[in-house]
Amino acid sequence: MTLHGDSIFVFEFQSSEDRIAALEHGCFFIGGQLFVVRPWTLLIEQELTELKTISIWINLRKVPLHLWNAKGLRKLASFIGVPLMLDKQTTNSSRMDYARVCVEVVVDSDFPAYIDAMVGKVQIQIPVEYSWKPPRCKHCGVFGHNQEKCASAAAAAKVAATAAAAKLVQGVIGQKENGSNSQ
Repeated sequence: MTLHGDSIFVFEFQSSEDRIAALEHGCFFIGGQLFVVRPWTLLIEQELTELKTISIWINLRKVPLHLWNAKGLRKLASFIGVPLMLDKQTTNSSRMDYARVCVEVVVDSDFPAYIDAMVGKVQIQIPVEYSWKPPRCKHCGVFGHNQEKCASAAAAAKVAATAAAAKLVQGVIGQKENGSNSQ
């Protein structure tokens, strides 16, 4: 493990099994701070600064047997986000009550409760459960914090309040000047 900058830890694994096991943990909180686990990419520093996408695990319930394969599950998961991987029990069909899929979602994802799918000429609904819904800020448009904890939103609100107070003061001064001029 090496520290890159002040907030990125880089891990190198000796085996692909260890790497997969680490990626299966996804994102979690340590000491109240978001810890994002994702594969390395060329632009990882920029991706983590902006954090417009994040990997989460979803559970797909009541999946028809003919869709219980990598292709079918990835197709279903693509209605939520970009499918990244299936967990081991899903891949080897050792747990059939739900399929667990890791997907990358964008910051404006809807997190639907179900996926509509057609089986022949019949429409069915496949329930979707989320292990975790990451906090996201509507002000910044990023994952990692919500608007109540957003430093940028607080600063913008302070600027707006200052501007409103200045306008109010100008209005009061203007009224006093107009009042003294009319006497």
